[in-house]
Amino acid sequence: GDLAVNLAHSLAKEKRYGEALQTYREFVRVFPWHVRVREARENMARIYEKRQRYDLAARQYEELYRTLGVSQLGLAYNLEAARLHELQGHEDTAVRIYKELNAIDPNSETAKRARERMEALNLVQKSGDYLKRETASDQSEKSSPQKE
Repeated sequence: GDLAVNLAHSLAKEKRYGEALQTYREFVRVFPWHVRVREARENMARIYEKRQRYDLAARQYEELYRTLGVSQLGLAYNLEAARLHELQGHEDTAVRIYKELNAIDPNSETAKRARERMEALNLVQKSGDYLKRETASDQSEKSSPQKE
C-alpha cells in the first residue's frame, strides 16, 4: 500500500498527473481502509482541481467528509467541496453545504468561512434560497405607504 502512494506522489511531482491519478484510484480501490487513503484522496482532489475537474475534486472531498464525519477536519473537507461546487457554478449546492456547516457548529472557523461565502454569493449572484430570504426581509423593511 505505501509503495503505491509513494509511487503516485513521485508521478505527481513529475507532473505525470494521469498516471498519478490512476495509481491513487487503484490504491483507494484495493486498500479502502489503509491509513493513507485520506492522503491519497487529498492529493487526487488537488490534481483534479489543477486539471479543472472540479466535479471530481469535490467528489474526493465529499468522500473524505463522509469518512470523517462531523469533526473539524471533516467539516473543513465539506467546505472545500462547497468551494469547488461554487467554481462549477453550482451555487445552490454550495449554499446548501454552507448552511449545513453553519448549523452544525455556528462558532467554528468553518462556519465563519461558510457565512463569508454565503455573504459573498449574496452580493455577487442575487439568487438562490439564502438570497431570496435576505431579499424578502429587505423588501419588508422598505415597504412604506405607496401612492395609489
